[in-house]
Amino acid sequence: MAAPAFVARSQEAADLAGPVRGLITMNSHDAMAWGGAHLSSHLHTDECNVAINLLKKCHSENQFLKYFGQCNDFDREMRKCLKKEYEDRRAKSRARSEHMKQRLLNAEKQADN
Repeated sequence: MAAPAFVARSQEAADLAGPVRGLITMNSHDAMAWGGAHLSSHLHTDECNVAINLLKKCHSENQFLKYFGQCNDFDREMRKCLKKEYEDRRAKSRARSEHMKQRLLNAEKQADN
């Protein structure tokens, strides 16, 4: 009986992981790490970079206990910070779009006169 596809893929990933077989680690170069947020430092505020680095440090220091919730507090803080950044970006974008909409409407009114 052949192994399921997910087992084969995880074995391929384990082979690519390097000298520690079976341990798949994430780094900031993974495009969609941690729920869709790219964790490169240039994309986030200093506050969120601190939270990201604390989580990464916890994961590297607790290679086994991280699976049992050792780093969950750091993860929650990082997610909370990333969510705040996301909401701030959305609010800023919304305000900018409202401003542009008003400019276009005003230009349209002036063109009609």
